Amino acid sequence: MPIPLEIIYRHIHLSSKDRKILFGDLPWIKQSSTKHRGQFFSGEYVLVGGKQGKELLTPVLGPERQKTQVELTATDAMALGMKAPSRLSGDVGRAGVVELEGAAGSIKKIACAILPIRHLHLNEKQAKQFGFHHADVISLVTASSPSRVIPHVVVRVHPSFHPVLHLTMDEAILHGVQTGDTFQPF
Repeated sequence: MPIPLEIIYRHIHLSSKDRKILFGDLPWIKQSSTKHRGQFFSGEYVLVGGKQGKELLTPVLGPERQKTQVELTATDAMALGMKAPSRLSGDVGRAGVVELEGAAGSIKKIACAILPIRHLHLNEKQAKQFGFHHADVISLVTASSPSRVIPHVVVRVHPSFHPVLHLTMDEAILHGVQTGDTFQPF
């Protein structure tokens, strides 16, 4: 089974408390779904600011999460003048500090911004087919050029996941790949 690449861009997941500060009591609007069951783009945007005062318009992904998390590329973090660690989604310990501004308010968030580690989403059935387990670290090769290896890919397994390899734009440029390219285990 070939695994498609989807380049991920900066986005933010909001906690209920932070969403209320940034957007008031406005209900979630589901603008479009992602490939992962239950996740969606809300059509809302947050301005993300850093030490250099630059502001990056950042789309909000739903549904709400326990903790607010901004996922940036290394280029975004540099533009903001901040250090954001490479982490798996959900791991915001010692993450970067950002200023967030929404339609109804603003907030300074400590331990919020990360650079997402390259990762492969699979559901349980697909993981079993490949012999992978949650948190395995693997390498993938492009189907069109087996000499093009993407190393150190973390496997994420969840029932709602659609099979997809996620790289940031910076990583895609580094490896010379684009959305729609397909991969297979090395």
